[in-house]
Amino acid sequence: MVGMNTYKNILPVGSIVHGSFRIEDLLPAFLFALEDVDAVAATRFGSELIELGFGYSQCGVCFGPREEWPNVDDETLIDIQEEVSDKLNEYVPAGCYFGAHEGDGSDFGVWDISPAFEEYDADACSVLR
Repeated sequence: MVGMNTYKNILPVGSIVHGSFRIEDLLPAFLFALEDVDAVAATRFGSELIELGFGYSQCGVCFGPREEWPNVDDETLIDIQEEVSDKLNEYVPAGCYFGAHEGDGSDFGVWDISPAFEEYDADACSVLR
């Protein structure tokens, strides 16, 4: 989904988490990014994780080492991660998307949808004409 943000809060263009495909790295980073733009949605997802058995602290959901996670199947966590990712896509600048970088699939963040254009404004994700 291409960003069509009409919200006040917008995620900055660039990396949010890099170098991993592991849910224990991605899900916390995605939730922290969501907290910056939509605390209500982040709290809703955090509550869902707490109901599954994750701990809670003043900083939010306590993920800790994977071996200390509650016994929750990966599919459930992947579903939550995908929902968080979809929500983050609502807070990208127009012409951008939230997801894996086209050139580096382990780099998740906000990226321009038209990297084929040589000259574009990366801050606004809009092609210069």
